[in-house]
Amino acid sequence: MNAALRLGLVLLVGLAIPDLSAAEAPKPAVEIIDFGLYAATPTRRVPDPNVPGGEQGRATGIRLLEQTETVPGKIGQFFGFRFRVNDPALNGKDLRLAIRHPPMTDPSGRTATEGARRLVVRTGEREEVHLFGFDHRWEIAAGDWTFQVVYEGKVLVEKRLRVVAASD
Repeated sequence: MNAALRLGLVLLVGLAIPDLSAAEAPKPAVEIIDFGLYAATPTRRVPDPNVPGGEQGRATGIRLLEQTETVPGKIGQFFGFRFRVNDPALNGKDLRLAIRHPPMTDPSGRTATEGARRLVVRTGEREEVHLFGFDHRWEIAAGDWTFQVVYEGKVLVEKRLRVVAASD
């Protein structure tokens, strides 16, 4: 076999081998869609004795304002991330949405460095948000805030944002 024919066969064989580096990677169980500063309309307060202040807020009309890891510490500021649960094995399961933050002390003197709420995953591709909003000056704790989605003690995804003192 002459050299030109051998080279042609090698090239043809090389073309038939799929490029594995271009193969699509599987989606993570939970993925962050966006993060940073959000606009939201507070709608109601829900009693929660497990958090400083004794209640959590609920909001609607949530939309990303700016994708950033730096958060100005000011009243009315919402921050965190939007995420999607991709793993169908998580449907109907309880996820823990945790936030670890620098110490904050409410007016009763209770200090906390973490807050959490429960989310039951529903069937279908759904986006969820994991946000915190500053309603009171005592909640503004400068430093690193880590937002996590946790299942059975395993962190599925997390995002760290830094709260900085805002100039009023």
